[in-house]
Amino acid sequence: MMVGYHRLHIRNGMRYSVANEVQAFATKIERLQPTGDIQTEFSGAAPLSWQHQALYPSARNIGHTTIASVDLLYVTADEVHLASVEPKPESLGGGWRGEVHVWITVIARGLNAESMPVRLQIRRGGEPRRFSVSLVR
Repeated sequence: MMVGYHRLHIRNGMRYSVANEVQAFATKIERLQPTGDIQTEFSGAAPLSWQHQALYPSARNIGHTTIASVDLLYVTADEVHLASVEPKPESLGGGWRGEVHVWITVIARGLNAESMPVRLQIRRGGEPRRFSVSLVR
């Protein structure tokens, strides 16, 4: 089975400052309903796991040259899954099947720094190859 992973890269734009004990969180998950309405499926602060989680603590220090990646999604021929949100929002079950149109809001927070929320749009048509992730501005 072919699996594609989609990661979110977290960087520190401050040249001389280190962001201490940074974690990334999914703060909101919304889904487009067949009626055209957008329904909130999750609202809170679900931590995302760093890529290669076994090598890193849950909170990392991120300096100017550090590129830290979190596992966000994995996509199979049949489904789109949140890769590392714990605990998994119950409303999502085992993932999204078929046509998918969701928005995920993510934020990175540390002891001395916080990012602006980023809203990502995830779309997938009935065909597995028709998958896209885009930043919503």
